[in-house]
Parts: sequence; structure tokens; C-alpha cells
Amino acid sequence: MTTRTARTGLEIVWTAVPAILVTAIAIVSAIALAENGKWKANRLKVDVTAQQFAWHFAYPQYGGFTSHELRLEEGRQVELRLTALDVIHSFWVPEFRQKQDAVPGLVTHLGITPTKTGRHTVICTELCGLGHALMRSPVIVMKKADFERWARSQKKGTES
Repeated sequence: MTTRTARTGLEIVWTAVPAILVTAIAIVSAIALAENGKWKANRLKVDVTAQQFAWHFAYPQYGGFTSHELRLEEGRQVELRLTALDVIHSFWVPEFRQKQDAVPGLVTHLGITPTKTGRHTVICTELCGLGHALMRSPVIVMKKADFERWARSQKKGTES
């Protein structure tokens, strides 16, 4: 026969410590999400349209031209306005550490601020059909002068 021993102090510790940790993580996450949701006046707006099995990026502030690659300016906040033409897709660039669904008939928003120049890849992470594994597009983060030169060189109604 076993006896039950009261360990009130230990029970308080193993209940309080995880509760404090979860609360701290929730507070830090809430602060980060609140900052993410603040739009700056000079942000770059990009309309992202997903369809089986491609991404299209339109730049309304630069005449509305469309590109198959996402080009962004280093250090400038970006508002990605996502939608889909056919089925649900999911926009993910691993280096940006955020993911957002693109849903037919709905515009969802994702805010990012690229901090380093370089090349990355947009990956669809929602199984969207037979060509899902090939639904990728390049992302190029550029210096301000390079981005402005590239954007000005595009013509409305053309794709690059």
C-alpha cells in the first residue's frame, strides 16, 4: 500500500512557472503583432494574385504593371494584399518568417519589412492541385536606387 504525500510547494512551482512563461510569450507576441499591423504612409503596396500554379505581383504605385517575380526594397515596409483566382493558396517566404493564405473572393493582408538584400523564394504551402510542388516564384530584395530603377523601367500592362 502506498501513501500519498502532499507536495504543495512543488505543485505550485510546476503550475506557476509554465503559466508565467506562457503569459510572457503571449505579451511579446501581442506587441509584435500590434507593431506588424501599423502601416506607414510610404509603404510599398503589392497586389499578390495566386492561381494554379503561379504567383502574380502587381505594383499599383508604379502604374500597375505585373511581374512574375516579387521585387522589394530593402528597409521599406511592404503591404502584400493577397487573393486567389481558383483555390486557397498560402504565401510563404521562409526568410520573412510569416505566412498568409490567399483566398478566392477575399483580400488578406501581410506586412513585412525586408532587412537584407538578397534572393529568396515564395512557396505555396497549401496543397492546391497537381502542380502544387512547382508553385514558386523568386523574391528579390534590392537597394532603394536599384528598386526604383527597376520599377520605372517596367511598362504598364507588361509582365517581367
